[in-house]
Amino acid sequence: MTEPKKARPRLSLPPTPDRLTRRESFAAFALAGLLASDQGGHLTPDRAARLAAQQADALEAALAAPHGEEEAPTV
Repeated sequence: MTEPKKARPRLSLPPTPDRLTRRESFAAFALAGLLASDQGGHLTPDRAARLAAQQADALEAALAAPHGEEEAPTV
C-alpha cells in the first residue's frame, strides 16, 4: 500500500538585489530556451521577453494548482 503524496513545502525567499525571484528565474530559463531555438532569427527582443514572462507565469500557475488539477493557462 502506498502512502498518498505529501505536498512539498514551498521555498519562498524574498527577492534581493543579488537574488532573482522564482518567476524571474523561470523567465530567464524560458528566455534562454526561446533564444536557443530561434534558428531563423525571427524572434524580436520584445517578443522573446513577453513569451518568456508568459511561460514563467504559466509555470507558476501550474505549480500553484493542486496536484492533478492543472489547467491550461490563458495567455
